Amino acid sequence: MKFKGCVLDNIDKFPVRGFKKKGDKLKMKIFKLEPKNLDSHHWNASVYNDIAIVRAKDEKHARIKAAFTFSIAVEVKSNSDATPISPWLLDDHVDCIGETDSEYPIDGDEEILYPDPGYF
Repeated sequence: MKFKGCVLDNIDKFPVRGFKKKGDKLKMKIFKLEPKNLDSHHWNASVYNDIAIVRAKDEKHARIKAAFTFSIAVEVKSNSDATPISPWLLDDHVDCIGETDSEYPIDGDEEILYPDPGYF
């Protein structure tokens, strides 16, 4: 499946998760995801449309974590362009900026650090 301008364009190139040696730790980074283009119909596929802070190994994983966390079911349209997909995966809907001076710890698993997951 291909979505132009979407991190899932190359989904077949993602490594299979869960195959790391015991004791291996992934080097994590902090990403700030800033929504834009809020008038787009794609935001109907998300329960959240404000700044998110994510700890992940790279930008793709940060976007996917946000998409899985904030996505909601939407009606599938017969015209695929009209069917909303998670805007967190779209470059023209969310800027994903690596933070070099973050108040959040880089140690730990991939997770949404802000907003508090209990918010949902």
